[in-house]
Amino acid sequence: MRQTKPADSNDRPLTASEIATFVRAKRDANGWSQETLAELSGLNVRTVQRVEDGQPSSTDTRRAIARAFDFSDLDLFNKPMPVPNEVQIRELLDECERLKNERELLRVNMEQLNKRVETTQTMLDVAAARDGRWLHLVRTTMMPKQPGRVPFHNAAEVALRGYHCSMREKPVLNRVTWSPLPYHENGLCRGYHAGLILTGSHFAPGVAIAKRFKGAPENGAPDLSQLWQQPSIYFGDHLELAASVEPDGPVSWRGMEFCVRGPEGRLSEWIEFSYVFDDDKLLGDVMRYDNEGRAALDRCDFDAAVEPLRRAMVISRGLFGWQSEKYRQSEAIWNLALDTAALNRLRFREGATLRIVAGPHEGRSGKVEKILLRHFHAYVINVGQEEVQAADNQVECT
Repeated sequence: MRQTKPADSNDRPLTASEIATFVRAKRDANGWSQETLAELSGLNVRTVQRVEDGQPSSTDTRRAIARAFDFSDLDLFNKPMPVPNEVQIRELLDECERLKNERELLRVNMEQLNKRVETTQTMLDVAAARDGRWLHLVRTTMMPKQPGRVPFHNAAEVALRGYHCSMREKPVLNRVTWSPLPYHENGLCRGYHAGLILTGSHFAPGVAIAKRFKGAPENGAPDLSQLWQQPSIYFGDHLELAASVEPDGPVSWRGMEFCVRGPEGRLSEWIEFSYVFDDDKLLGDVMRYDNEGRAALDRCDFDAAVEPLRRAMVISRGLFGWQSEKYRQSEAIWNLALDTAALNRLRFREGATLRIVAGPHEGRSGKVEKILLRHFHAYVINVGQEEVQAADNQVECT
């Protein structure tokens, strides 16, 4: 940066009056009192007052004041210096404005450089990280496209993303819970709004998940332990399994326990589902859904009764358990509504003679031997020595 010295100026020491004006202006600009300047310079207040009154001062006094103002040249007030005229003052003002603009430009450039440094450093940190924070970053920002269709990555991808696992290690399952999840995340489609979150370690590509009701089959609950399924998303120490986002979503897993199986067939310990429930709210919900479903049954609106009764049943199972009378009653009335709604959607009953007008048995006729409720091909029709099935839209009365 160029230095400007007024042309044709006379170099001379400042007069006592000029020093007084300068010191007073500089002190006011800093927002200091005379007492503050005295303290910073090591002088007494009376000496500072004499300097600002334009009285003569010693070399040491002027050096002390220069030191208080943090001047690099402590003899600024003691040696000759250029004293500009009015033309030169205007030139100095222009130069000062130019320097201020340059300083602002440098400040903006420095901010941009700082941001670039910060971004670069973040990228380096991400590239180098191999701990839990990195795995969290992988889970939340590096989902594969259409993760519901790509249940897990191969081992090379896992290693590339900072997680190293052994196919032969026994998987460790620490916790299973339910959580709402964003359907889209970082421009990628997850494909569901809530899921079961399984966390642990040694989850190698090819891991599978099983679930069962706690204590099954000893307590009479269905044993689902042989129904293994792959996770919806696999992230090293984090598995997701798509689940219902409905209000009764978490309670449907209450009382269940989970296990994971590695690709070599080794099993983790069974871990019980963990979630903080508000039992008072659940009790209120089960009563509300039960009343809503029964009211629909009373007005013979069986289709409308099915869903609230299902929710009442699911919450009852979570609250009271598989063997409770409350759950058995809820299940029975839900099955009744479901069967009645299915039957009401059919045009014909057992004993009706029907002709099949569509499907693989088109052109054949016979009597309805039985009806399979909740089945698309609901009619079991006796045609000669054979029984065939047909849907309601595939038959007509003869």
